[in-house]
Amino acid sequence: MGIVITASHNPPEYNGYKVYGPDGGQLPPDMADVVIDRVDQVENELLVEVSTEEELKNLNLLHIVGEEIDQAYLKEIEQLPINRELIEQMADHLKIVYTPLHGTGSKLVPESLRKVGFNQVTVVAEQKEADANFTTVKSPNPEEHAAFALAIEYGNGLNADLLLA
Repeated sequence: MGIVITASHNPPEYNGYKVYGPDGGQLPPDMADVVIDRVDQVENELLVEVSTEEELKNLNLLHIVGEEIDQAYLKEIEQLPINRELIEQMADHLKIVYTPLHGTGSKLVPESLRKVGFNQVTVVAEQKEADANFTTVKSPNPEEHAAFALAIEYGNGLNADLLLA
């Protein structure tokens, strides 16, 4: 199993962590129920025994994802079967506005777009930094139109062709 600490795309009160199964996918209900039962057994979370980061690393129970994963991801992006000629033709004309919505994509998404040839990429500055309180949006869910208010404002100001979240 794996745990990812996340701010989610839901309102701040839903911040927490996501648990993934051995296959890397979302836990099936029966496995999720086991985790929930264990959490429910904790009477006082301040009394839970904890290990140090060093102990967990020595036991191979903790791996902090770092720059090596970013670089591997960017290398894979470069291998995508895309029409590079078309991108090259449009690179100076296609204006893209990207909003990370206070999430974690502010580094890799713009870098990925530039790596494949897009050079007119603007990031919504007010939503670039990770922010568990999502101070510029009520809910950073990209399925909700309201989450794009600042990106739309940027897009209109730049006469953008594409908005991404």
